[in-house]
Amino acid sequence: MENVRGAPDPKRAVPFIEVFEEIRKNNRQRRIILLHDNASCHTSAETIQFLEGQKIELRGYPLYSPDLTPKDFYLFPSVKNKLRGQRFSTCEEAVDAFKMHVLEIPQAE
Repeated sequence: MENVRGAPDPKRAVPFIEVFEEIRKNNRQRRIILLHDNASCHTSAETIQFLEGQKIELRGYPLYSPDLTPKDFYLFPSVKNKLRGQRFSTCEEAVDAFKMHVLEIPQAE
């Protein structure tokens, strides 16, 4: 993994790898898709080689365009419509409702 200037940054690489190991441990049957903004640190040869070796699918969107992320077109509007008008007693209830809705979304979407 590399830092912003393209030099190796082992401090950042270890947590990144650990995150994917944890995801794999808990989701063995599901594919992993990584959305990224095509910044050079996300598209370096080393990063791509690692992700492909882990069978992680890459999906990019234009560099520094958070307004074009897929979650803005489907996920957030869908969750907003589903949860509209509901009241929650705690933050945990709201988070649980969000998670439940996200898990109900078919993988094809």
